[in-house]
Amino acid sequence: MYERELAELICKYYPSVEMFRALASGTEADIIAIRLARAYTGKKHIIRFQGGYHGWSDQLVYNDNGKRNTMKNGIPTDCFQNTHSVPINDIEALEAEILKHQDDGGVAAFMMEAVGQDSGAVPTTKEYHKAARELCDKYDMLLIYDEVVTAFRLGMGGAQAIFGTKPDITVFGKIIGGGFGNSGGLGGRREIMELLAAGISAESENKVKVGGTMTANPLTTLAGITVIKELEAKNVHAELDKVSRYFMKGIEDITERYDVPAVIYHHSSILHIDVSGLQHVQYFVKEDDPHFWDHMLAAYKNYIEFSMALAAEGLIIANGGKTYFPYGSIGIVDDALDVYERVFKEFE
Repeated sequence: MYERELAELICKYYPSVEMFRALASGTEADIIAIRLARAYTGKKHIIRFQGGYHGWSDQLVYNDNGKRNTMKNGIPTDCFQNTHSVPINDIEALEAEILKHQDDGGVAAFMMEAVGQDSGAVPTTKEYHKAARELCDKYDMLLIYDEVVTAFRLGMGGAQAIFGTKPDITVFGKIIGGGFGNSGGLGGRREIMELLAAGISAESENKVKVGGTMTANPLTTLAGITVIKELEAKNVHAELDKVSRYFMKGIEDITERYDVPAVIYHHSSILHIDVSGLQHVQYFVKEDDPHFWDHMLAAYKNYIEFSMALAAEGLIIANGGKTYFPYGSIGIVDDALDVYERVFKEFE
């Protein structure tokens, strides 16, 4: 009963989702999303953003744009030979990568974090979304939006409502379980989703195996239903937008006061206060530059030190300059600004 009600709510707010399947995590949902794409299209390659994150599965955790990427440790090379990455917002690079694999099994899907790599550390443009959708249609590929972070956070309709695009498959994370464990899922066009099957029925021709003992359990699904209803009833997104603008203006003032170089912007309550530039190094220094890894290591050191400085003052953020403003923290926004001021005051 609860599983059906949750699915109906998700379909209500996400018109691109005609059918929904609950799973135990965003990582599981990403795994099934690319499995579905391959089964539906009959093609084998997957393209994604450089620096993006789609869980920790063998095929998706590794980005093939860095020779020193330790994410590949413990993973046989064969696991990621059909997964490829492209620079963000470069539609020509995306099409070139598609054409590169046309005669070698073809590309099944382009998977993207809807606001850009690493929760929008390098943000996407509206024009890129439109062009990516057109390329997927042109080459008979699926467009997969990973909205683990953005669904029900940027608004009731997530990033796709903001960008005005319609993915073929959408991946959801813990928000649809109210933050409880064993929550995640995916939804999409009916003819794609109908390929999913479990148990004996998964042995049928052209079915995609899916399972999960604890998925769609009553506690998690009821929590998801409750949270989604509360988000709308309490006008949560308008409140988060307001406090996020206030907070980020405060951060901007502090960095100017102490002359701290930083990239400061936000997607509603997804905040980027970046003093390291770690995600941006690859866009202004080529990997074959002899100083590339010096820049990367220096940025990484700054990234970690900034996080630890905030932690020492009692504020824990996701990592580096990325963090998320929770609704329950609205009352401590000025206290958080005081923490940032103490840290930036000592910034060198």
